[in-house]
Amino acid sequence: MMSKHLDSILSSVPPATANSVIQPLPPQIQERVEEQTERIVAVVPKQVKEEIRRYIKNNHGATEKIVLLRALKGMGFNIKDEWLIDKRSIR
Repeated sequence: MMSKHLDSILSSVPPATANSVIQPLPPQIQERVEEQTERIVAVVPKQVKEEIRRYIKNNHGATEKIVLLRALKGMGFNIKDEWLIDKRSIR
C-alpha cells in the first residue's frame, strides 16, 4: 500500500516505457506532412557541383535541396522556412 503523497506523484509521471502501438497522426498534420513535391533535374558545370558538395560537407544539416531553396529564396521566390530544414535530422 502506497502513501497518498507517493501515489499522487506517481500518477502524474508518464510511463517509463514507450507505447507499443504507434498512434496515427491527426488528418490535418498528415496532410501537411504529405505535401506534394516535384523533382528538378538540372545539368550544372562540374565545378559548381563540386562547390555544392564542399559546402554541404562544411555545413552540417545542409543538403542539395536546402542549398537550392536558399538560393531561390534569396532571389525572391516564396520559400517557407519549414522547407529549409533537413527532415532527416528531425526523425
